[in-house]
Amino acid sequence: WYGIYEVYHGMLHDGKSHGYVIDRARRWHNVHHDKPQKNFGVTTHGWDVLFGTAVPDTEYRMGLSVVPIVAFV
Repeated sequence: WYGIYEVYHGMLHDGKSHGYVIDRARRWHNVHHDKPQKNFGVTTHGWDVLFGTAVPDTEYRMGLSVVPIVAFV
């Protein structure tokens, strides 16, 4: 399972488009790099919502524009 996680995590960092779900997850994950105490989930986001570490949708940023995202739950 760890190998699958590593491939998925690599897709979040490679800069290529992999479709809507991966691109959305990439924006979620990039917030974690900007705010290390938030958005810990790489493969699932439900825990961040449950424990209050999810960044609100309105704070997602892609370039200079705010990109509203619905959290994966």
